[in-house]
Amino acid sequence: MLQTAQVNFIKNPAPTNARIVKVVTAEGGSWTYDAGQATAATKLSLQNKIIDNGPDKTLGNFDDAKLQGIIDILKPIQAKAGNPIPDALKPSDIATNEFIDPSIGLK
Repeated sequence: MLQTAQVNFIKNPAPTNARIVKVVTAEGGSWTYDAGQATAATKLSLQNKIIDNGPDKTLGNFDDAKLQGIIDILKPIQAKAGNPIPDALKPSDIATNEFIDPSIGLK
């Protein structure tokens, strides 16, 4: 369901972006978010591959090598903060593709 929703959003982001802008505006908080920012955020999410297929043209699946890279980056940061990541932690301990439908992708 989440994969399909993400594909549908990318195909037609305007209604969702408009709703987000409406909610942010109605909340009247300390920050603003307008249609231009929403459009830019969607475009940049695609350009920077924040929203993208995994290594096998499937949207939403995990790439163990990339996840291991994140673990490696976070280990010294967390250790310095006094909250160390176990040395034995591996991608399969924190992520799974078990519930990903490999037939759903952006392209």
